[in-house]
Amino acid sequence: MDQMDKNKMEQEIDQLIEDHNKKEHKSNNTKKQNDNKSHNDNKPHNDNRSQHDNKSQHNDSKPQNNQKNQYIETLETELSNVKAQYKKDMDEARSIFEAMQQSIKKEQSKSEELSKSVERLQTDYRNLKKRNEELASTSVQQGRGEAGVAMIEVLDVVYSAMDMITDKSVKDGVSMISKKMEQVLSNLGIQEVVSINQTFDPEIHNALMRVEVKDEKLDGKVVDVLQKGYSLGGKVIRHAQVKVGYTT
Repeated sequence: MDQMDKNKMEQEIDQLIEDHNKKEHKSNNTKKQNDNKSHNDNKPHNDNRSQHDNKSQHNDSKPQNNQKNQYIETLETELSNVKAQYKKDMDEARSIFEAMQQSIKKEQSKSEELSKSVERLQTDYRNLKKRNEELASTSVQQGRGEAGVAMIEVLDVVYSAMDMITDKSVKDGVSMISKKMEQVLSNLGIQEVVSINQTFDPEIHNALMRVEVKDEKLDGKVVDVLQKGYSLGGKVIRHAQVKVGYTT
């Protein structure tokens, strides 16, 4: 207990003792008055009694000090007990709070790890979906390319037959078949590579021979197509077999 609290406590105890003494003194005065009425003929005796009361009040000061000290000791003991209990309660509350903080940190860590796992799964799912879409698209394109190449080979035969047919009606009928096949190729996304009068490009052309030309504008350009070339989705699925012009 600090000095300020102790002084305050002593003042409160002094006040209590003073109030008690006032009440006791008042009670003694009342009793003295009653005794005076009963013994008016005994004045010396009353004087002796008054002197005895004064002496008694003087002697009571020492027990009052002892009583005050006992009050102080009792209050100090109780205050010490309260402080000890308060410290114990605060230590327990602090331990509980720290345990709760540790538990919250663990749960937050689990939540963060779970969020990361969800994000990884979502990323993996998007990547897988993208790969599957690309694979499906590639498979479709590949299937179209393979089907287109097979049909192109048949179409080559049809073109050759048309060159050998002399009967006009038959030739017209075969021509209709070739146009129908060309339409099917177009529906598959397969397009003929434009070659005539185009600059020779090894990415799409396969030069079978070189032909001398007089026109300098045809130098290095395709002057004849021996076999048509085709592309699918911008990718060549068959190179055009061509003749390339040159000048001397």
